[in-house]
Amino acid sequence: MDITIYQLLDDPGLGHCARLVRLIKRENSQKRLSIILVPNITQLLNYLRVHHIHNIIEYDVFMKPIELIELVDKKFKFKKIKEWVIDSKKNCSKLLLLLKKREVFSTLIDNNTDSRLLASKNIYPTPLFKKNDLNWGGYMGTIESGWEALGNFSLVRQNQNKSKKKNNQILISFGGEDPNELTLQVMESLSHIKKGIKMLLVIGPLFKHKKKIESLNMKMGHRFITIENCYDLTDFIINSDCLVTSIGNTVIEALALDTTCVVISNYPHEGIDERRLNEFKNVTALGYYKRLTINNNLLLDAVKTYIEN
Repeated sequence: MDITIYQLLDDPGLGHCARLVRLIKRENSQKRLSIILVPNITQLLNYLRVHHIHNIIEYDVFMKPIELIELVDKKFKFKKIKEWVIDSKKNCSKLLLLLKKREVFSTLIDNNTDSRLLASKNIYPTPLFKKNDLNWGGYMGTIESGWEALGNFSLVRQNQNKSKKKNNQILISFGGEDPNELTLQVMESLSHIKKGIKMLLVIGPLFKHKKKIESLNMKMGHRFITIENCYDLTDFIINSDCLVTSIGNTVIEALALDTTCVVISNYPHEGIDERRLNEFKNVTALGYYKRLTINNNLLLDAVKTYIEN
């Protein structure tokens, strides 16, 4: 039987891992054999086990590409590998060159580095991607993007059956890690929302500031309802009038579910995505998070526009 190899690198957060899990589960439902290559990072391994992904090969994050090839070759002969899929924003050129020499079909997911020019296929599972944003030169491979490409990686579909009604509910979610601790900043701003509004707050599995969040919430009289160990936010997104989040998988799923969003960027380089998001009628992208420290009411006013009208 042909084998599909799925590889994770040491990208921050859990977004890449969550995306591959969904794809692998779909492949397994179609009786296809898939193996996932995972760096020996505890959080990634735990996440996969929670989702009952057992066909795992661990590798040292510092392993050279040729050593990784040899590791896989010992387990499975290369002639049995149908496809090698890498979900990472990092440059994978050395590995892709080795795969090309061995005539293995390679797929890169959501990668903007020059290594995309060496892949047989590039997939950008987001409606925010525009091919002309990047220089493709004489690239002859396949490029897939937009809602159709998103379908294989998401638990929801664009125009999925949903009945939107006013629930007086806000959902706050900053992924699995929240590297800039935006959750705390949002709590401070939204504490001024009127009392009749329910506020749900997701604590991701890699949050290092969980105790800070709990302490602040206690000082605020438990104004926020915390959610933990939740790996599918679909129902919460559907039943919320507004999602406060960062740029990533969650905001794309909210777009598909027609839930209004207020988006804060973790990094200055996300300006292109911000502009694309603002093209959607139900999204307000506030820009780089440090802007919020200059204008304390920026976030509060944006959320009030969707909630209190």
